Amino acid sequence: MKAIVHIGTEKTGTTSIQSFLYQNRKKLQKEGFHFLQCAGKTNNREFPTYCMNNYRDDDFYRNLGITTLDGRIAHKRKFIKKFGREVGGLPSATRAVIISSEHFHSRIRSDEEVHNVHRLLSRYFSEIEIVCYLRDQITTCTSCYSTALKSGNPALFVEFVKSCTPDNYYYDYWGMLRRWEHHFGFDALNVALFSRDHFLNGNLLDDFTAKIDPGLVGTLDTNISNENESLNPSGQALSRAINLAFPIRSVRPELQSLREKCQLHIAEHHTGRGRQLSRNYQQELFEPFAAMNESLRQRYFPTEEAILEPPSAPENPHPIAVAELLQGFQALLAIIRKDGRHIVNKDEFSGIYNVLFSCINELLYKYGEMRLVNALNQEEALFLRKLALEVEAHNVPAVAILLRSLGPFDPSLAGSGPVSDALC
Repeated sequence: MKAIVHIGTEKTGTTSIQSFLYQNRKKLQKEGFHFLQCAGKTNNREFPTYCMNNYRDDDFYRNLGITTLDGRIAHKRKFIKKFGREVGGLPSATRAVIISSEHFHSRIRSDEEVHNVHRLLSRYFSEIEIVCYLRDQITTCTSCYSTALKSGNPALFVEFVKSCTPDNYYYDYWGMLRRWEHHFGFDALNVALFSRDHFLNGNLLDDFTAKIDPGLVGTLDTNISNENESLNPSGQALSRAINLAFPIRSVRPELQSLREKCQLHIAEHHTGRGRQLSRNYQQELFEPFAAMNESLRQRYFPTEEAILEPPSAPENPHPIAVAELLQGFQALLAIIRKDGRHIVNKDEFSGIYNVLFSCINELLYKYGEMRLVNALNQEEALFLRKLALEVEAHNVPAVAILLRSLGPFDPSLAGSGPVSDALC
């Protein structure tokens, strides 16, 4: 029996592929292909977690309340029993088991951990194929920012993208693939480019289906919902503000519940393309990857002239819409007032409101010189003054002072709404 292991990388449509596999699991089963379920219904994340070294903690365990080494080891024992039962109980006509998780890319970082994957798979399968899509490192990084925010990261955008270097294992595709090749062999690797121009029929799901069995292309349901959408720039700013106001590892679970309500609202109302880098900054970040990507091209894509080049970017990135940002700010204040009434005390309310406003005001500075007032049109300025009275009525004087300090509206200072892509 064969194992088809989809290892990502992250931000290459993995959520769509996993939803597609789960939606078509019965049809696949009839054709002799089983989508693994014991490691997660859609994302088989528990499989790479099992293969991580025991000394490494992970948010998978933290979310389960497992905080000790003994707890992790006990959980691994339970998983391997589940895995053995599921694979061992498959019909004799099963041709292959499909395993999919982008966490093979983000969590399996060492040679020893890749060996753990090989050791487990080789117990049950006579043939193993490793499927991996690659996307240029710069776009991957900017796409990851929304995911990081949803996970509680409070970093500014310009600080977050500084992590995009060849020394970071997350973007070191060459080192990653060499580790997998070392344990599974060159012929076991099915490496593809995450690009519509390279997909079969220009469609990611058709392309992935062909890697399972070309005969299945066109026979499966590709009508899946769009999940794991990115946050637009306003959503990213608001999400970062919530992460600062409610740190992800807060000791009070009721505050985490309030945080999740705020983040859910942001995810539902502020989706779209996130923050982008200027053309010059993209090129500055890309240059250190040039040699690595050329090595990847020669090894895995020798017929291509060039791979993993960053997409063309505008000279100046798309600005942030002030009106949407302020409306989102108001909505979050309403959620905190309503759902935090019996959770947050008066002093905490003041601190939370101050953090939210300070973060948003920080975003709307232009190169460290422009206060929020300089970016507002008249309607938006009036809105903020009204908001100041509302906030002051809830005994949060510091924020009210900041809002009222905008001063009289001056048309010569006001923009038409959007402001420059500056600091966040």
